[in-house]
Amino acid sequence: PTNHELALRADSTVDVVRIVRKRLKDDKLRRLFYVQPTFKYPSDEFYQIGAELIGEKNLPLAIKIAQEFFKEFDLVPALQLSNIEIPKKICEILNLPLEIFEKGKIETLLEQNLPWLDATARATSLKDVRALRAQVPEELKPCLDEILSLGVDYERICVSLLYYSKMRYYDALFFRFLDAGAVYCNGGNYEIDGLKSSGFALLVDALIEKIMQKDEK
Repeated sequence: PTNHELALRADSTVDVVRIVRKRLKDDKLRRLFYVQPTFKYPSDEFYQIGAELIGEKNLPLAIKIAQEFFKEFDLVPALQLSNIEIPKKICEILNLPLEIFEKGKIETLLEQNLPWLDATARATSLKDVRALRAQVPEELKPCLDEILSLGVDYERICVSLLYYSKMRYYDALFFRFLDAGAVYCNGGNYEIDGLKSSGFALLVDALIEKIMQKDEK
């Protein structure tokens, strides 16, 4: 009502990486975590625990650390693997605007009537990804190989190959731990100021709610 401008607090990963690079000279202090309140559109505030492997591009390790957290609370959410490069490559191959993925217009893709594209949309498991590799254009094969090469050992793994979200820094391999529509953790590989790293965020509010529900049973 007052029309005052508000600056919402965003995720601090970029700031943390830059502070570490400029202020911390000890190379041993490259794995760290932090807790912060964060806002997302339109005005929701939530807490998250950010964990960064700064200068260490090691997504399997990031996923393993997140798994250990869930193990402590006897939680087994699904691990969803994606590669944000896949939607970008598909748009390049088909000469389509990226906003198709940004706005979730998947029907536009299915209208292309391409068997390999339909199979990509239907893929839900690593087995599907391995089979899909023989069908997709050459440009997409490295993206699939990156997912397959993660070598994650977990009982509930799924894939979402057409998943896309315009994020500030995650730009390739991406993962989420989720269950019944709730996201408990997300992370991926990223590059900030030329420094390749991996990291993830635990979404504290959703996790507390899930743990309380489990304890009530």
